Amino acid sequence: MERKYFLKDLIRDAKCSSLSEIESVMVSGITADSREVEEGFLFVAIKGFKRDGHDYIKDAIDKGVSAVLVDTAFDETSIGADILKKITLLKSKDTRESFGIIASNYFGNPSKELKLIGITGTNGKTTTSYILNSILEKAGIVSGMIGTILYKIGDEEFPSSLTTPDAFTLNRFLRRMVDSGVTHTIMEVSSHSIRLKRIAGCSFSLGIFTNLSPEHLDFHKTIEEYYECKKSFFNYLNANDEAKAIVNIDDKWGRKIAKEFKEKVVTYSFDKPEANFKILSSKLSKSGIEGSICTGKGVVNFSSNLIGSFNFSNILAATAAAVELGISPDIIERGIESLDIVPGRFQRIEGNVDFDIIVDYAHTPDALEKLLTEAKKMCKKDLIVVFGCGGNRDTEKRPLMGKIASRIGTKIIITSDNPRNENPMDIINDILKGIDRNRRNNIEVVEDRREAIRYAIEKADAGDTIVIAGKGHEDYQIVGEKIIHLDDKEEVLKAIEGIRKNN
Repeated sequence: MERKYFLKDLIRDAKCSSLSEIESVMVSGITADSREVEEGFLFVAIKGFKRDGHDYIKDAIDKGVSAVLVDTAFDETSIGADILKKITLLKSKDTRESFGIIASNYFGNPSKELKLIGITGTNGKTTTSYILNSILEKAGIVSGMIGTILYKIGDEEFPSSLTTPDAFTLNRFLRRMVDSGVTHTIMEVSSHSIRLKRIAGCSFSLGIFTNLSPEHLDFHKTIEEYYECKKSFFNYLNANDEAKAIVNIDDKWGRKIAKEFKEKVVTYSFDKPEANFKILSSKLSKSGIEGSICTGKGVVNFSSNLIGSFNFSNILAATAAAVELGISPDIIERGIESLDIVPGRFQRIEGNVDFDIIVDYAHTPDALEKLLTEAKKMCKKDLIVVFGCGGNRDTEKRPLMGKIASRIGTKIIITSDNPRNENPMDIINDILKGIDRNRRNNIEVVEDRREAIRYAIEKADAGDTIVIAGKGHEDYQIVGEKIIHLDDKEEVLKAIEGIRKNN
């Protein structure tokens, strides 16, 4: 039997209004996609970057919608008085925000039935979420995850389409989590999801800020605008006193957030004495990291298989969140220790060769610099870097990444990443612009990514380290409008096997 919803209940707190009486109006579903409209639905018209939902209102009405939500600036006379009589018309200053709240209401506000932990920042979101999830599992907590690599409901995993999905999909997943017995959910919160109000209607128990460096400036325009977007995430924290903002004060933008949300802030730092959570001792090796953390509620002595000094910060963030959730130091230690790898994050590929191969997702200047700096510390001989940049976005980072790679790496192979609708060689030439001419002798261009990986492995000598950056866990490449299968880890193993056969 088809379920019906009172429209007045769905639009509660959704910051929209109606010119007519809605007390008895009922709808059978909601959507912001005109292709998914069914009879009796509420259609929310959202102005996108490529298409405007308001252009599809007549189509939605023809399919029998009961109600339509439009922007306050929309001229309803454009669809005709006779057609308007068939529906209930709602208006909002921000239909994106209204849709997020409506989606939450539609699914029964699932975020309020969970301990929802949001993680935002340029780098470290995925690794922090994996560490925290491992701790939750050791504590016997049934957890969920929404992030760049996967969505998880208890033991069930689903492929990720977006770091933070659209409001309808997000709330549908949260409802499934609640109904499946999940009590704690870790969500990576992207700047796009904040700006596009995908998380409107969600209520967070904890928010974590990892760091901020230039990214998505084609979307946010300036680093200050990017910061303001990230900062606004913390407005989604629960109103109660228990909700906390866990902030990295080793980052200058984190220090700004700490000042602005000081009543709710818990801070962490590698070495700042004023931080609530800080490293007391640390040891870095080729096989992992270990150390101790002062938590204010006991010391956490940890040993981790994760590689690289930047993971101290990720472990600090996850530890701070775990302590705020009431988890004891001994369980936190076990959770950290039990996590073997985070897919595509400083992931060493074992190929039984006499050189090291690392695959990593680093695709920003800051992430690439940290990755290569750590790899250099462990490298006995040459550091061979294979990387490219994505098409149709963030063009200003290309020469910066070229400069960083040529400064730290010994041999650089510039290749294709996800070129999308750009000519791959145009992207490569942009990268080359950042490389000083006196360093060009160590630069090679191999446009085909598979060939670039094979070439790097063929050229590597004993003691070398190869870093393949940019795609990490991804198993695809976007070329034009096509998505083709390409997995850096698979290509590494294929190349090694090919060399063995030829020898």
